[in-house]
Amino acid sequence: MNATHDAPSGRTAGPRARLGGGGEAERAAAWEALPTLILSERQSDRGRLVSHSRADPAHSAFDMMRTRVAQAMTERGWSRIAITSPTKNCGKTFVSANLALSLSRRRSLRIGLMDFDLRLPSLGRIFGVSAPAEIERLLEGGAPLADHFRRLEGNLAIACNNRPLADAAERLSDLRTAAALDRIQSELGLDLMIFDLPPMLACDDFLALAPHVDCALLVAGGGVTRAEEIRRCAKLMEGRTPLLGIILNRADDPNVERYYYGDKRD
Repeated sequence: MNATHDAPSGRTAGPRARLGGGGEAERAAAWEALPTLILSERQSDRGRLVSHSRADPAHSAFDMMRTRVAQAMTERGWSRIAITSPTKNCGKTFVSANLALSLSRRRSLRIGLMDFDLRLPSLGRIFGVSAPAEIERLLEGGAPLADHFRRLEGNLAIACNNRPLADAAERLSDLRTAAALDRIQSELGLDLMIFDLPPMLACDDFLALAPHVDCALLVAGGGVTRAEEIRRCAKLMEGRTPLLGIILNRADDPNVERYYYGDKRD
């Protein structure tokens, strides 16, 4: 992970400072009310969740990444990180899922992982979540958190999505989404929130969510991403969202042939 210089951010309060409404007992009760997700070894292999099985040597790279990410965010009082890529085929969801799993092994942290690739949701498939709820209901506010989140291994909560949304950017920029994120972080007592977002150069979803996150990781695909694409992404982030680092992912994304961000296929 190559750290970059800090950029201005509208979010400065630390995670604990933002926890309001209710005390630790209420947050603990809300956490325990989340349905439990049991991740089998077969599903772990199928979803390439190397940070769960830890049989693949690649898990050590995510352990290194989680330490650097956690340290950098703690030093700055940040708690929300967006993970994106310049284009498709870079493995951003692979990175999001495995970073979240690696971070969750730090028992002092409570982690939330949210599928905000509203145009092509895939976390449900990767984690084997059957029939996830429509995440748009969660973003509109008021929906029970237990309808949308699954609790995995003590301190990781995952919110998946069951169908694409045509108006994804509009949903993410809606004031109700900002309020929903504050509510989720407060009620579950999340120390870190990880958002898996679409490729940055494919649509404006990242820009729509940028005011509501503290920083971003950019996943570059080995043999896929060009230097000019990274520069374009850095330019788009400039003055909006601090770029915490650039991850070079050499793994293939098992879902790349299904990626499409547009009105019709070429």
